[in-house]
Amino acid sequence: MKEQIEEIINDRPFQGLLKSLSEKLDLHITEVEKKATEALRELYSIQQPVLHTIGIQLAEFVVDRAYEKTIDVNLSEIKALSKTMRRHSVAFVMTHKTYIDMFVLGIALARHGLKIPYIFAGLNMAFAGLGQLGRRSGAIFIRRSFKDDEIYKATLRFFISQLVESKEHFMWALEGTRSRTGKLVWPKMGILKYIHEAESQSKSEVKYIPISIVYDLIPDVEDMTLEGRGKDKKSESLTWFLNYVRKMGDDHGKVSLRIGKPVEYSDIEKSVIPDDELNDTPSISKFAFEIAHRINDITPVTTASLICTGLLSKFAMTKRGTESIVLQLMGIIESQKPDSLVDRGKNLSQS
Repeated sequence: MKEQIEEIINDRPFQGLLKSLSEKLDLHITEVEKKATEALRELYSIQQPVLHTIGIQLAEFVVDRAYEKTIDVNLSEIKALSKTMRRHSVAFVMTHKTYIDMFVLGIALARHGLKIPYIFAGLNMAFAGLGQLGRRSGAIFIRRSFKDDEIYKATLRFFISQLVESKEHFMWALEGTRSRTGKLVWPKMGILKYIHEAESQSKSEVKYIPISIVYDLIPDVEDMTLEGRGKDKKSESLTWFLNYVRKMGDDHGKVSLRIGKPVEYSDIEKSVIPDDELNDTPSISKFAFEIAHRINDITPVTTASLICTGLLSKFAMTKRGTESIVLQLMGIIESQKPDSLVDRGKNLSQS
């Protein structure tokens, strides 16, 4: 990896960029190169086939501990995605509900013979063990905050542009942080902005694909509840990860994944903005909201979510009363958008 990093640092366009930054920041070029090299060492990632295989096996081991082995997908969506991935660089923009979201998407793609994308993750996840494996199987670890670091931003932007030019694929969570309620959190523009800028500077077109992943239950609920009550969040480490995997039970139900149609940048003209005051926001923000709207639009409805909705709408219900409410809700959804139901056509007792 050291040779590849040096090759990027010595790339003529990148050297020109570093020279411009040297003049702008009033720093000597050697200092700028030193900081750019440090940033690139953190960011640089490759995809080694053997480690990819190990990574997918690890992901399956983790996910299978808590969920049914079969991930619920729409085969027609997989078929359409396969065609798109053969022709374009694809940016999978996904929901973030638990630490295993990207494991789930990677597993689903691998099981259908599709290429595993590069993954954007926080630098806090690059702890001993996972960091080394991740950087050799497509994980790009990014600092949590680099707002005022012009050298880091320029290095990240250039590295992404190199990958876009090579028609590589990407996946990351639009919100940046895990949702505590299951709903989409306010979208973050960072990665989306950098990929769009890289696309505009490249001859390669990027297709932005909305991805929605839902779980019957998630193993993070207890920890998130305790954190909401004031408990300190544990720092990620190898020990933390092993404990997280160990605590995952085998009774969390199924995972469902839905794949939307590509969202075009021109779609910002019809983007859904939740506040009138946001109508003058930059186009990249409107684009993010349009993707978020498309994610919501394809999000499937699980039986577990309908049971929770029924229980929350009443003070108390018998089992039969709960079944009645859920069947009524299923009937309403079936009449409006039948493909939304995960357990469509099944009796409640089978779900």
